[in-house]
Amino acid sequence: MTVESEIYDRLTEVSGLTDLVSTRISQGLRLQDEANPGVSFFFTSRLPFPAMSATAAIRQARMQVDSYADDLTGAQAVAKQVAAALDRHKDATGIADIRLIAERDLTELEDLDELQYRITQEYMVDYTEV
Repeated sequence: MTVESEIYDRLTEVSGLTDLVSTRISQGLRLQDEANPGVSFFFTSRLPFPAMSATAAIRQARMQVDSYADDLTGAQAVAKQVAAALDRHKDATGIADIRLIAERDLTELEDLDELQYRITQEYMVDYTEV
């Protein structure tokens, strides 16, 4: 199982998040005409993590998660559920730790009549490759 699929599984198993976004959780870029609210995530960088032994195989990645909604309050509610699902999460398979390191409120104008809100969160993810 890849770290991406583990992140996706974690996001989709948290009922507080799926109650808000249903199945609109995607890896990679989000489609322009996709309905709100929704979540997308992708890794912006990856590097080997310094370890005491060569067999540790720990990697560190920086991940961006974007929470979208039609209003700021909705985007903040989605982002809060994303943080509840991911921040300080560890599992028995490959994820050693996930830490929220930054959060920004943004707006996006796709069309003159359609303003959507986005909360961007950045996470550090320590994981082992399986």
